[in-house]
Amino acid sequence: MTAGERRGGPATTKSLWVAGFCVIALIATAVLVPHINVLPESPESRALTTIAAAESRAFDSGGGYLSFAANGADRELANLEPEIGEGVDDAMVIACDDGWVAAVVVDERVALRSNVADATHPAPADDLQLPPCVTRVAVDSLLADVGWSVAPEPATKQALQRPAGADPLRPAVHITPPNGFMNDPQRPVFVDGLWHLYYLYNADYPEGNGTAWFHATSPDLVEWTDEGVAIEKFRTEWGDVESGTVVVDERGDAGFGEGTLVAILTQQVDGVQRQSIFYSTDGGYSFESSTENPVLDNPGVTDFRDPRVIWDADRDRWTMVLAEGERLGFYSSTNLTDWEYASDFAPGALGLLECPDLFRMHLDGDPARPVWVLAASANGERLGRATGVAYWTGDWDGTTFTVDGDSAEPRWMDSGPDYYAGVTWPDPRLTPGQQAESRYALGWLNNWAYARELPESGWTSGAQSVTRVLRLESTSGPPRLGMTPLPGLDRLAGPARDIRGSSTISTPFRVDLDLSIEGRGEVRLVLTGADGASAMIGVRSDGQAAPEVFVARDDDAAAAVLESEDYSAERAEPLPVADDVMALTVIVDTSSVEVFAGDGALTQSALVDLGGGDVTVSVEAVDDVEARSATIRGLSPVQV
Repeated sequence: MTAGERRGGPATTKSLWVAGFCVIALIATAVLVPHINVLPESPESRALTTIAAAESRAFDSGGGYLSFAANGADRELANLEPEIGEGVDDAMVIACDDGWVAAVVVDERVALRSNVADATHPAPADDLQLPPCVTRVAVDSLLADVGWSVAPEPATKQALQRPAGADPLRPAVHITPPNGFMNDPQRPVFVDGLWHLYYLYNADYPEGNGTAWFHATSPDLVEWTDEGVAIEKFRTEWGDVESGTVVVDERGDAGFGEGTLVAILTQQVDGVQRQSIFYSTDGGYSFESSTENPVLDNPGVTDFRDPRVIWDADRDRWTMVLAEGERLGFYSSTNLTDWEYASDFAPGALGLLECPDLFRMHLDGDPARPVWVLAASANGERLGRATGVAYWTGDWDGTTFTVDGDSAEPRWMDSGPDYYAGVTWPDPRLTPGQQAESRYALGWLNNWAYARELPESGWTSGAQSVTRVLRLESTSGPPRLGMTPLPGLDRLAGPARDIRGSSTISTPFRVDLDLSIEGRGEVRLVLTGADGASAMIGVRSDGQAAPEVFVARDDDAAAAVLESEDYSAERAEPLPVADDVMALTVIVDTSSVEVFAGDGALTQSALVDLGGGDVTVSVEAVDDVEARSATIRGLSPVQV
């Protein structure tokens, strides 16, 4: 043995005994004297422990868990523990029947805890044990709400280019038909890890009439795969298949088995519209016609169409909204087959209504402020508008929709000329509270005033909008719906570059402007095609009222051919609130622009025909409105 080894023998053993005694003493001190913190807790751990204790008291006293948002309007849990947010930058709790998950933010550190996990877990906390009613998608949404994110994955398509042989005029970041013509989308459903979207499709356009239901699937509402026709047109004696709703019949109410996909849709023969059922037992890829059709016969009216069906959990039954000319009719059923009339809603001034919708949201994300939204596609000509999706806010008592006192005038989901037949839907993987906080939305990018007359030199088959996130927000007036692009679209973006003077790029692409508005003036984003066709998106201010956002396309290639005021008229809309600083995002594809202003407070969608090829983008500022920054990013094609 060396001298060093001898010194390490008995002396080391004695040291271990001494160290062990000290550890035991420290533990005993911590137990006997609880006010002494041996190992100080982190601020986020203390906050999560406070939340856990408050949730336990909530469950013991009321039999349920409560939600919370330190930087929002939701204060449910704060009634039991007012200082939940003390010492943290943000805190949020999502709650459901079986438990809760909480996230807190301290100095940009994010930590989580659930009712089935005693320990604090740093984000993203992939190993966090979750209650049965909270999915990983719900946790990801929670993390996004408190500002935690990772860098988006790079675009999946090499060099952001279309594959060889792709139609250069076919929109690249929008759902489009493989040929023929598309119009109304049907509300997507989530089954076996995929979103299933159906839309009206006419492969025989323009010579042949009638529509089928075409099917597309997506794992993320960004990239789509064509699945072919799911319901053929003119399939049964009841005629053409038109718009409707697909629901997942979890309990098997319709008699086709639990979990069956049931499509309630309009069929029309000899000009008479009736409601029929088709059902799918293979996950939505094919449908059979019910022998009970029609399940809701026509009462003798011209317009009786586009059923929107929702599950009314408060009353344990199904609710249907039908477009019946200039009114909306409400019906209820326990089995999706036998429907009973309940009431109607007649707004007036909008003419023929189509594609209704009915859903409940939490105003500003606050569960204490539930608001029902009733929507329908309508013609706004009498109100000086184009066609679009009108909506009202109010209350639904299971029988009647009652408009809020300040909400009698319709508002519009999108103030542009080309957003119609809109659908909205929740993500079933989220908790009920999260589902009421935000929804998804998309609509048909077209207008019946000129849809059949678009010049063949451009894209004429139709497209759906990009998927959007919908929220209900407070303003100085009645509540308003705001829409922002789905965050997943960021994954399609290439590197950003500044627009200095002008920049030339191929479609699709995205432009982001950060505007300063100090008085009178205007900022214009000018898009110019290779042959000189152009369109303009802008923000103008008179220095007093709220700035207005406008889209002008009277110099594009389609306007020159159509000679239609419906197409060439400038569309302008004031922002719901005035602000000195404003963000403007524009998504440009081969045949459309989608404008999102003021963090989604105002949206405008419009067809634009720049003739194909590269587009030159320039930013022009006048007087007291300036673009503090302007960037452009190419987008990767998602459907070709």
